[in-house]
Amino acid sequence: MDNGPIVVVPVSHRAPFKPPEGHPRFPDEKFVLAKPGQAVMFDGWLYHRGAANKSGESRRTCLMCYQNAWMKSREPFDGPRVSKFREHGTPLQKLLLGDIGSW
Repeated sequence: MDNGPIVVVPVSHRAPFKPPEGHPRFPDEKFVLAKPGQAVMFDGWLYHRGAANKSGESRRTCLMCYQNAWMKSREPFDGPRVSKFREHGTPLQKLLLGDIGSW
């Protein structure tokens, strides 16, 4: 698997909107370059994407994600705790579960 740098948009994890489709460019985006053996850690809500590997060398990536089971995910989760948060949770809890009307 060829991988280049990671592109992140600082503070985007606080934006109450879904990023546009495709691979848009942002004026404040930063390129994160890791040397062999280094690890890069960031909040999964931070808008991020990969960039082209122009080094000419093959690189491998191991992606790991940790989050509370009740938080918004790509997979549906409708257990009793989540249902309670969706109905009676704080605005922040509802946001974490994907309750964003403008999406």
